Amino acid sequence: MSTLTIFLIVLAVILAAGLAWFQYGARKKALKLRWWYLGLRFASVFLLLLLLINPSIKQTTYTIVKPVLAILTDDSSSLTSIADTTQVKKLVSALSANEEINERFEVKQYRFGSELSLSNKLSFAQGETNVEKALSDVARIHNESTAPIIVVTDGNQTYGRDYQYVNLPKEHVVYPLIVGDTTHYNDVYIKHLNVNRYSYLNNEFPVEAILGYSGEGDIETTFSLRKNGQTVYTREVRFSNENSTQIISFNVKATQTGVQTYVAGLSPLQDEKNIENNSAYFGIEVIDERTKVLILSSFVHPDLGAIKTAIEGNEQREAEIKINPTGDISVEDYQMLVFYQPNAGLKLYLDKSKAIGINSLVITGTQTDYTLLTEYGIEKQNTTQTEDYLPVFNPNYSVFQFEDIGFRDFPPLNDSFGKISITKPHEVLLYRQISSFNTTDPLLFSVEENSRRMVFLLGENSWKWRAKSYRDTESFESFDGFVNSLVQFLSSTKKRSRLSLDYTSFYNGGENLIIGATYVDKNYQFDPGASLTISLSHKETNEKINRPMLLKANNFQVKLSDMPPGEYDFTVKVADKNISASGSFTLIPFNAEAQFLRADVTKLKALATNTNGTVFYPYQVEEMINRLMADEKYTPVQIGQDKVVPLIDWKYLLALIVTLFSIEWFLRKYNGLI
Repeated sequence: MSTLTIFLIVLAVILAAGLAWFQYGARKKALKLRWWYLGLRFASVFLLLLLLINPSIKQTTYTIVKPVLAILTDDSSSLTSIADTTQVKKLVSALSANEEINERFEVKQYRFGSELSLSNKLSFAQGETNVEKALSDVARIHNESTAPIIVVTDGNQTYGRDYQYVNLPKEHVVYPLIVGDTTHYNDVYIKHLNVNRYSYLNNEFPVEAILGYSGEGDIETTFSLRKNGQTVYTREVRFSNENSTQIISFNVKATQTGVQTYVAGLSPLQDEKNIENNSAYFGIEVIDERTKVLILSSFVHPDLGAIKTAIEGNEQREAEIKINPTGDISVEDYQMLVFYQPNAGLKLYLDKSKAIGINSLVITGTQTDYTLLTEYGIEKQNTTQTEDYLPVFNPNYSVFQFEDIGFRDFPPLNDSFGKISITKPHEVLLYRQISSFNTTDPLLFSVEENSRRMVFLLGENSWKWRAKSYRDTESFESFDGFVNSLVQFLSSTKKRSRLSLDYTSFYNGGENLIIGATYVDKNYQFDPGASLTISLSHKETNEKINRPMLLKANNFQVKLSDMPPGEYDFTVKVADKNISASGSFTLIPFNAEAQFLRADVTKLKALATNTNGTVFYPYQVEEMINRLMADEKYTPVQIGQDKVVPLIDWKYLLALIVTLFSIEWFLRKYNGLI
């Protein structure tokens, strides 16, 4: 308190005493209850002056701060097979309720599987375990305090970074309490399967199986791969103490389209305890990318054979040539048409392809009737004179990736002479060159109109290009790749939809099953205000599941968990709109938690060493408690907090002043002084 404040308080005492004496003590006639009046007036005036001076008063409060003891309990399903979960619950309950522990620590109970949660309700049903994430999350939550961590677990982790190398602050010492069987048994198991998610029909896809063995002595077992109950691959496998891991690589032919489920398995040993980890499922989506191409012409020409051979160089494509076709051809059965030098005989099919919207490649030449191409934006006057046109590559073509395969050295194409004009928007791939004169006339160009794609090659004798390509490189690969680039462009007919789905054709059991959807308005702008729902149906059981889809960033998502394996159909609908999209997927059975045979003591010991902790077992709980109680780092601390409070904040003081004035007034009134 400052000197000035003390001086003002003393002055307030003098003024209050003087005013009280002047009013009551200086009277010649003695008053009844004089000293009461004097005391009341002095106290009320002094307190009022003191309130005006408003001195500050320092208050000190003391609190006991206990260190936090975080008890993390593994809530994954692996404990159900290698530990007594009832005993684990009793162990955790007794530990958290221990009087000594609660007197020394502020106990926080957590459970974890794939995520950490503040709870003591254990179900041992979570399908994934991430020990490293649980430890790191607790360290972040209690980053400003000393917080030892007791982690009750079997040490088996299904995903995430290796927890034995977790980097925690020194304040977070980890004491693993190992639960679960620690006995060594002979066990063969499938560590991992490396497989592509997709394959093309009739192609072979590679499979790599990483197999493991834990036990004593040499053993022999059989690895097999089965599909729909039929064995597609088998092999004898030998293990020993020195050779406990085997890697098997082989190829499997994809013979059916759609999602195909395979089961890889190891024959169990005679005394094997856990056979859950002897098998593993995987799925692969087999895609039929075969494209049927129809080549139409009114006469035979070497170009036809060259184009057909180039197209069929890709095993997923099939080309068929029709000379002087009749009207009984169903062009709807083909993904792409090739019109070679269209004339009156091909007009019917030109009209059909336009009406249906089939993408087409049009190749012209000296026998082309250009009047048929006027409606496609090509205007040229037919003449009897012909001209050779050399190709000039356009590096600025941007519709799809297109490489220069040496066009400048290719022989010229032959076509009728005349100026050509294109009246529709187009992109030029190759320009024409006449002798040594470059022109801006297109030789090869593409047109897109009303979701239909067309490519025009204005000249015949492209078979010479294929021959020149082979002569230069001793391979038809560059020319055939050029033709297949055109076919790929023309056979892609995907239309943009206002509602699009994001999902895969199969999911492994235990992994995050997330289906996404994007919805746009009529202007194709993302609409975050839409309401989307998803309906799923299990094909075998007909079980129905309906869920809302939640907005996340720029799409809608639904996360599905605890679903039984099998094939599902689903439909996503937009509320109040007649818009929906459907799909299907297969959920492949897999339980990562069932693959473990015993507790991972080695990693838990490494974790304790890395964090300066100690490993304990259930029968050593008392020893662990004594260790915690004896460690001086975990002593509760008394913290004093000083708080400066202005006197004017004391509401009771104002009430006291009012009360004193009221009592004085009442006494004066009662005794007739007012």
